[in-house]
Amino acid sequence: MSILNYLKILIFYIFYGKVEKVISAKDNPDIKTIKVTLEEKYSYNIFEIKNAILYNASVHDCAIIFENKLVDEVSYQYRYNKKIEIINGPSLENISLKIGTPRIRKKIPANIFSMLTGGGGKHNYHHWLYDVLPRIAILENTKNFTTPDYYLVPSLKHPYQRQTLEKLNIPFSKILDSKKYKHLYCDKLIVTDHPYVFNNNPTQSILNIPQWIIYWLKVKFEDNELKSDKFSKKIYIDRVDSRNRRERFIINNKEVKECLKKLGFQTVVLSEHPFTTQVEIFKNSELIVGLHGSGLSNVLFSKPGTKVIELQSLSAGDIYRNLSLQCNLDYKRISIASKNSNLTHQQGSIEVDLNELKKLIFDK
Repeated sequence: MSILNYLKILIFYIFYGKVEKVISAKDNPDIKTIKVTLEEKYSYNIFEIKNAILYNASVHDCAIIFENKLVDEVSYQYRYNKKIEIINGPSLENISLKIGTPRIRKKIPANIFSMLTGGGGKHNYHHWLYDVLPRIAILENTKNFTTPDYYLVPSLKHPYQRQTLEKLNIPFSKILDSKKYKHLYCDKLIVTDHPYVFNNNPTQSILNIPQWIIYWLKVKFEDNELKSDKFSKKIYIDRVDSRNRRERFIINNKEVKECLKKLGFQTVVLSEHPFTTQVEIFKNSELIVGLHGSGLSNVLFSKPGTKVIELQSLSAGDIYRNLSLQCNLDYKRISIASKNSNLTHQQGSIEVDLNELKKLIFDK
C-alpha cells in the first residue's frame, strides 16, 4: 500500500470511525426482518435497517453497516474458490474491515431500496434481468408494501437498464446509480436476499432459475400484441457487440452468418435495438441460433415450442439449456472444444461445423 493510500484511509478512519466487527441481522432486535414466500417453496428475507450506512467498494464488495458494525446477511464479498467458482466469501473478508470506508459519505434522509447484487449485475444483461430486477418482486410481495423513496441500482450506464426500469414504472428521479452513490447514509435501508442464490454458490445456482422469476419477467415485459413484423421468424444472434467478444467468439462467424442467411435467417445484434424490441424479436421467433451469452437470456420471452440452438464451448455449462427447458422450448446445442486452452468456463473461441448446424436446424 502506498503512503498516499495509507494516509487516505487514516483520514477517513478519523472522520467515520472504524468498522469494528461483524453482526447478524437476524440476531439484532434493531434490524427488522420480514419473510416472503414465492412459488410456495422459495423463502426470502427482507431486512429493514434504520440509520444504515452502505459502502459499495467495488463490483465484488458491498458493506452495509449499522452502528459501525458490518451486517452479515446483507453485505457481500465475492471471491473465487479452489474450483474457480464465484462464491460469497466470509464477511470477515469484506474490504470495509480492512480499509474502512474511504470515500465521502452522502447523507440521504429517505428510505432506500438497495438492488445491488455484485458479480455481473453492473454490466451484464443476464444478471441485470435475473439477479437485479426480481428483487423488486420480492419487495412488492411484502404485506403492507410501501414504495421506497429511492431505488439504488448497480448501474444506469446501459440503455437496457434505463429502459427496463422505465417499463416497471419507476421514475428516473427515484433511481440512484451506485457509481455516483458509493458511500451513503440513509434513514432506512431495505435489502432482500438474492433471488436465486440459496447455497452461497452463484456459479451453481445460476443453473436453476426459480420459475416465479421467469413468470414475473414475462408478465412485466411482454406486450399482448406484436408491434412489428420486420424481423424474421428465424434469427441468428451475432455477439459482435459483446464486452467479451475477444475472449468468446466464433472463429468462422462470417461463414455461419452466410450459411444461415441462405436458410432464411436474419442476423440480429441485440444492443442495436431497444429492450422492448428485443422482447418482440424473441416472442416472434420460431427458430433462434446463437453463441452462448447474455443474448440468450431473452429466450424466456419466446413462445413454447420455439427451437433454440446454442453454440458453445465444452465448458460453457447448462445455463441456457435449463432456462430453455423451463420455458418449454425445443433446445439443441453444439458443444465444441475451445481453441483457447488457457481460457476457462464460458470463454474461448470455437469453430462451428456448418453441416452439423444445418442438421440440427432441419431436425424435427
